[in-house]
Amino acid sequence: MARRVGLSVVLAAALAWLGEYPFQGDGIQWLPIMGGAGLGAAIAWVVNRCWGGAPPVWMGAVAGLLAAWGEVMAVQEDTTAGRPWPAEGWAAIAAAGGVALYGVVAARRAKSKS
Repeated sequence: MARRVGLSVVLAAALAWLGEYPFQGDGIQWLPIMGGAGLGAAIAWVVNRCWGGAPPVWMGAVAGLLAAWGEVMAVQEDTTAGRPWPAEGWAAIAAAGGVALYGVVAARRAKSKS
């Protein structure tokens, strides 16, 4: 079990560290919001693969936190120092964390029903 925990956390953190795209511009920046959801889905997929499709529910919280952390780093890097974070950044952070959490918990639920 410790091996699966370590592998899934390391791989999820590596994915979270990779993302970067612009959060500023005219109008709503849909790319970063969709990118946040995509990052959450990718992290959930990696965690689910490491656990054979049935990760413990608490791994959903870990995956969600790591996905949100990845988006926080991306927003922080793209936002000029001293300026407030754009709404798209906050939406991307929420999307990343929510999708990762949901992806892991849903996989656990689906596996337990089969």
